[in-house]
Amino acid sequence: MTSKEIQKRLKGIPGLMTPSEVALLTRMARSAETIVELGCYKGRAMAAMMLANPKADVYGVDSFGDMSHRGYKGATEKQCRANLKRLGLEPKGILAMTTNEAVGKFEREIDLLHIDAGHSREDVQVDIENWLPKIIPGGAVVFHDYGKAHKRCLDRPEVKEVIDEWRNEEWAEVERAGVSIAFRNMLADQGALLVAYGSKAVDGAKKSIASLRQHNPGLAVATVGDHSLEGEGADFHIFHPDLTLGARDVKTRMYSLSPFRKTLYLDADTEVLSSAAGGFRLLDFFDAVLAIDPNKILSRAKWPALIPEEVGMTKAEIGTAEVQYYQSGVVFFRRDERNRRFFQEWHAQWLRWRKQDQMALLRALYRQPVRVAPMREPWNTHRKGVARFVYHRHRTVARKGAPG
Repeated sequence: MTSKEIQKRLKGIPGLMTPSEVALLTRMARSAETIVELGCYKGRAMAAMMLANPKADVYGVDSFGDMSHRGYKGATEKQCRANLKRLGLEPKGILAMTTNEAVGKFEREIDLLHIDAGHSREDVQVDIENWLPKIIPGGAVVFHDYGKAHKRCLDRPEVKEVIDEWRNEEWAEVERAGVSIAFRNMLADQGALLVAYGSKAVDGAKKSIASLRQHNPGLAVATVGDHSLEGEGADFHIFHPDLTLGARDVKTRMYSLSPFRKTLYLDADTEVLSSAAGGFRLLDFFDAVLAIDPNKILSRAKWPALIPEEVGMTKAEIGTAEVQYYQSGVVFFRRDERNRRFFQEWHAQWLRWRKQDQMALLRALYRQPVRVAPMREPWNTHRKGVARFVYHRHRTVARKGAPG
């Protein structure tokens, strides 16, 4: 179910989250198996997460008390459950108590935690101290009410203050929308991330990981998909539903999904031929490392699968077709605010046509610029005889019907 479809289903449930905030939460929920929400109100956010990921075990914690101090009436557990039931949703459990009371009763590990309960300094601090230790390595937390709200009466500056004081190297900010902000727990300083859906891509990812480890022993590896590769080359797996045949919905969210401070993203049809150390070193000076496409500039991009309307719009929005054109199957990137904005924009641009990702990448670079180290063909190429870092076996793991 897409974000727009989810928004339509939520219309009957009152709530304070804006559409962009709900969209962020649903994106984060798709890659979580166990979700806990602190502060359920009438169930709007919980419903969004359950619709986005029907297979997840979702739990809610709320004392369902008076909310008149925030300018609106409170909710009851009965109301919350009734709103969910109308959508055919049944949470794994709702704990009708304070978050302090619930923390000792909840013994499961958490993939995604949504904090939107008490909004005083003490409430937020205690929820962070009590609940974040329950999140798995590589897991995520989303805070609501961070920053200026769409209505002045809803501003909670103390929430932002506490979160800013809490920020640390173990948690990287990965997405932001409205007054929602998401962080992911980092597993390692450096690592490789691969996305694989379908038997061909899974087999390709295994081969790619094997080649990576041959030249980069000890480098951490994480995979994203609906088939775990833990024990088959990967150290960590992020389960994520299969949303598009080309897997680009997931690929364009590599920044949000990666559990590493410095990441090497690899398509599943790649073969690594040498050490990745040089690419990681470049991240000390650049935000990202990208390979120049064989076409070199946008005006030479003639791939038949490209959407003419998107190509034309890209040229119009950038203002010229004589700009550098990049591949996206091998990407080094680091954690910083420029990259956070750029990668979030890349995903948003991809959603406009939902086919290829290179045009979206180019538009994102001009909307949210980052410092790119451009690499010439021997670094990443489909010509094995000249490949130096990655030999790219283009389209060898694509599923039938996937866009070119």
